[in-house]
Amino acid sequence: MPFEWNGDTSPFFDGHGVPPARFALRQVDDDTFELLEPFEFDWALKGQVLEVRSDLIGNTDLASIPTFLGWFARRHGRHTPAALLHDQLITTDESGLPANQQMSATEADLLFREALLACDVPVVKSWLLWTGVTLRTRFSLRQRGRIGIVVWFIAALVGTAALIYGVIANLPLLVTLALVAPIPFALLWGQQFRGGLIAGYAFWLVILGSLPAWIAYQVYRAIEYIARFILSFRSTDARGLPRPAAFSKR
Repeated sequence: MPFEWNGDTSPFFDGHGVPPARFALRQVDDDTFELLEPFEFDWALKGQVLEVRSDLIGNTDLASIPTFLGWFARRHGRHTPAALLHDQLITTDESGLPANQQMSATEADLLFREALLACDVPVVKSWLLWTGVTLRTRFSLRQRGRIGIVVWFIAALVGTAALIYGVIANLPLLVTLALVAPIPFALLWGQQFRGGLIAGYAFWLVILGSLPAWIAYQVYRAIEYIARFILSFRSTDARGLPRPAAFSKR
């Protein structure tokens, strides 16, 4: 059965193990939310039930997707149940979690991908979102992992420049090298090699889709600053309230 918010939400259930699950949230500030009702995830692969509760997850920003990737996925959507589950599993103090939820970040990331597919998130998007959390995991591990990601990112920039130059200058060999380069450099992701491979080829899509939006947003920010500077000569706004002191992404 397909995932339905008001019908069959399996493998997500309410706090009593009955569908549909309710993902009730209260906004506590500009970017974070509090979970109001517990829900459960039936982890069929391990034959276990994982409960997500407010006291375990704490405040959440839902899916930690950068603003410049808003064209691809937003912080909330079809992926919200999986994001909430993943948020609980990647706590910095896993000793506070039930025994069946104490797992490595790598295993939590794989469970995130499984939960995404269970929510009927499209396959390619599920794997790309998994790659995103895998990147976070690699960067938050030992220093060696961070260095590997930094080297990978530099290689991705160089490879992108080489690809563009090769196309413009009609250099087929350079284009070919740029196109196959993500394969060996994915080894820098260690056990998450597949994530590195996906990231290597998705890098160009991210640049293509995000750069125009990022530039447009910077133009907007500049206009916002100019407007605030002009209005700063007035101490209060039309409602008689003090004006904010600085630009906010709100």
